[in-house]
Amino acid sequence: MSEFPDLAVPLRSAIVGNAGITALLPTYKGSYPVFTRRPIPADAPHICVVISPNLATTHEDGVCDIRVRVEREIYVFGENDADWQRVDQIARQLVALFHRKRQSLSLQDGWRVTNIIASTYGIPPIDANDPAAQMAVRLSITIAARR
Repeated sequence: MSEFPDLAVPLRSAIVGNAGITALLPTYKGSYPVFTRRPIPADAPHICVVISPNLATTHEDGVCDIRVRVEREIYVFGENDADWQRVDQIARQLVALFHRKRQSLSLQDGWRVTNIIASTYGIPPIDANDPAAQMAVRLSITIAARR
């Protein structure tokens, strides 16, 4: 078994495949503003979703399998105070999509999701004059593959 898979594409696919979330997002270049890297495009809409790279990985191998816990965050950004309610709704929808829902992610190459824990928190503005609305959803995703 090779390296564990990059989760960016499965996470993005799950998000843009969820009608409850996409109903709250504007369209962007024929899809939705769900980005898997930063910086985001300069022309991105003011409400968007950004999937972080792996924040931490922990190898929790078992006797018969390779097991990895991956920590990621999904950020929801709004431009101003008027966006806070939609930003909060998107964050709550993300938690509903992923929390304890192993089937929400489709992996390849013999890997499977064994658990997902999701939690959310607000991101305070860096500058007191910054009116941006920001939330983060932290995901702890455990994946496994047979040895």
